[in-house]
Amino acid sequence: MSQEHNLGFRFLQLAAAEPDRPAIVAGSVRISHGQMRQIVILMALHMQRLGIGPTSTVALRTDDLTVLLGSILASSLLGNAWIFDADILAEFPALRITHRLRTDERPQAGSQLIDESWTLPPEGFTGPPRFPGYRDAADVFMISRSSGTTGTPKLVALGHRTVRDRVASYAAFFPKPGIGLAGLFPLHAPAMLARCLAALFHKGRIVASHDPQDWLDEDVGLVFGSPSQLAQVLGDRVLPRKLRMVFSSGGKLSDAQVRHLFRSFEQVVSGYGSTEANNVLSNHKSIGPDGQVTTRTVLRGATLEIVDDADQPVPPGSEGIVRIRNGWLAQGYMGSPEAEAKAFRGGWFYPGDLGMWTQAGEFVVTGRQNDQLNLGGVKLNAMLLDFALVEVPGIDEAICFMVPRPGQPDRLTAFVRFSPGADQPEVLSRARIALLRLGGTGAVPERFFPVDSIPRNANGKPDRKACLTLLETVKRRRRSGAAPSPG
Repeated sequence: MSQEHNLGFRFLQLAAAEPDRPAIVAGSVRISHGQMRQIVILMALHMQRLGIGPTSTVALRTDDLTVLLGSILASSLLGNAWIFDADILAEFPALRITHRLRTDERPQAGSQLIDESWTLPPEGFTGPPRFPGYRDAADVFMISRSSGTTGTPKLVALGHRTVRDRVASYAAFFPKPGIGLAGLFPLHAPAMLARCLAALFHKGRIVASHDPQDWLDEDVGLVFGSPSQLAQVLGDRVLPRKLRMVFSSGGKLSDAQVRHLFRSFEQVVSGYGSTEANNVLSNHKSIGPDGQVTTRTVLRGATLEIVDDADQPVPPGSEGIVRIRNGWLAQGYMGSPEAEAKAFRGGWFYPGDLGMWTQAGEFVVTGRQNDQLNLGGVKLNAMLLDFALVEVPGIDEAICFMVPRPGQPDRLTAFVRFSPGADQPEVLSRARIALLRLGGTGAVPERFFPVDSIPRNANGKPDRKACLTLLETVKRRRRSGAAPSPG
């Protein structure tokens, strides 16, 4: 069977053609494409020895980028399904995992340790290596966790052809050979994996560092992270010379943050997408002569419509339901037929977002369908409250959420990460005024809690459910006197 959509075989070809090209840079460790090719082959041989093949599902636990990418490409060679093991069985006990691999020493029942023996061919192997590949290009290849449209965890399965097409779609981010990628997301986040694979397939290299000095030393051309991650890593720092591009996703960039990023990067771009649909569009930022931030939206091989409840398109400037269509949508959710029927309809994916096309042609997310709040008779989306708070000088991040109270109305509450040195009482005063103007007294949280970071999922999107758990931690610290809170 033809393996034209097989990432593993394609990588072996590319790496053999240019074996000396850098693939991964991690401090003093430098791995070339040729070395990475050998790692992939050895991992596939050892996995094959364990009986892994087209009918297998492999769960991997590791914090080693080389092993992570090597196992994905080896899985492509063997035709098995692959998933990152973040205690996945606890959330999805029905998922059938045939093999569990790990690099850490933490005991794990039924798992196989990837150790130094994997740096050599399996004992008794005589070669040459022979790998079956997939049986069909639509076979499940990579499985990812997603909260989808309901906030309930679900499994998204991607076939070999879909993953190959997604990797190919990132070619524009690597316009010339040798571009370095530095990502701030967790290694196993779907958005991170897609870009790392794209770097390998588009003659780029991965710089595994969160240190801006390393980005400068390695001449990184693409830094990728959420607004909060970029704020935490860069802070008020301005790089001594500009790097080519910063790409942000998983949240809204404030105009103040855009202006700050332009001091260290030639291009500032924010993206919109999901695990189910991949990166759908890019919002290219610019600063006009008057200092105002403007946005140019560029769709990336996709159609994005704003529709009403009857699936009829609404005019520019009107808020509606976002739906997406492209050539690399996920097929649906594994074992969640009701959620799948709601989110995947008629060839479209409905991510659960509300948004609009402005008169100027900019796409804007205005909220989430399941984040609609009734605040004293005024209906507002929780994301709008977040945006309003972040626009207040002195607030770097914010998230609003409802706290249930038995026998009483739910309490609107906010977590806030203040800018270093901010006058917190003064900032909160301005924040209350901003929210009052937005939605009246009901839009002002009863309590504000300062936090070091906002709860987010692996792709950097706000996690309001996790806020309730964090709130209990914050309250315990306050009671102990460890974390006094204004407001």
